Amino acid sequence: MLKQNEKLKADNAELEKKLAYTNGKLDQLKEDMEQTRETCRQKTEDMLKQNEKLKADNAELEKKLAYANGKLDQLKEDMEKDRENVRTLQVNMDKQCNEINKQLRQLLQLPFQMNEFDTGATGPPIHHTPEGPAIEESSGLPQSSPLQGLAHGNNSEQPASANDDQFPDVH
Repeated sequence: MLKQNEKLKADNAELEKKLAYTNGKLDQLKEDMEQTRETCRQKTEDMLKQNEKLKADNAELEKKLAYANGKLDQLKEDMEKDRENVRTLQVNMDKQCNEINKQLRQLLQLPFQMNEFDTGATGPPIHHTPEGPAIEESSGLPQSSPLQGLAHGNNSEQPASANDDQFPDVH
């Protein structure tokens, strides 16, 4: 029996030793777990703060984007209005140029008509025959007109016009 008691005491001592080791490990695990919890809590808090900051930044960027999109839409509308204005001006300018060209052609093609005795009645067209060699018509337009020399004197003394390339025979 004594041997049995000693064996029980030895087993009991070994169990207490294992229990102390296990309790030590358990305490270490509890401490590690508490540190992990604190670290996770701190990281979670930091991430929540960062998330709030990102939300605020995102809201600010969305405001800026909305403003920029509004400006872009306004600029597109303005540009379309400007394009329409340019088209209208171009059409008007083309009409005016065509009308001026038409009037110039009519002036160059019709003989000069003179009022008889300032009564307002128009007489038959007066054609002056040129003195000197006859001038050939190369463009279909008269090369010599009764108007030449009347408005500004001798045309050879007139400065060159900016439109000489458009109307080379008219000075």
